[in-house]
Amino acid sequence: MTEEEKKKKEAVNEAKRANILKKQSFPKSTTEEIEKMNHIVGLVNLGNTCFMNASLQCLAQVKELNEFLLSGEWESNLNATNPIGTVGFLLAEYVKLLHEMKHSSGSVRPKEFHKALGKYNRSVDSVLTSSRDTTSTTLKNSWLFSSTRCTRISTEC
Repeated sequence: MTEEEKKKKEAVNEAKRANILKKQSFPKSTTEEIEKMNHIVGLVNLGNTCFMNASLQCLAQVKELNEFLLSGEWESNLNATNPIGTVGFLLAEYVKLLHEMKHSSGSVRPKEFHKALGKYNRSVDSVLTSSRDTTSTTLKNSWLFSSTRCTRISTEC
């Protein structure tokens, strides 16, 4: 790939990244604020979403991932052009859910995240079902290919 092609590809990625980030606002937290957020509230079962909820609760306990996502650092690492992932959409939904889990005083309904998960994985249907394998595989694949930093974190944890 020539330098010109690399620059063009990066420009396309930057435009798509900006479009994803423009559609939603993501609050940013400092390292000190993240450390004070030592509680995570539960997730409401939306029918048959216990495996999805369990996967999300496990991810929410990974300190390095929380720091990366809640600080907003993920935004500059978002790979919005990779055809294998979810162009950052599922990661963005998880960041919103994580903020809600960290700041809520009661259980959180992961309805929007579940809807986003279903958009990229047809195994998650409208009856709100999620199997353990479907959820964990979709999360892993979408995040690994949506952010270079998430790839490094996931292989270290």
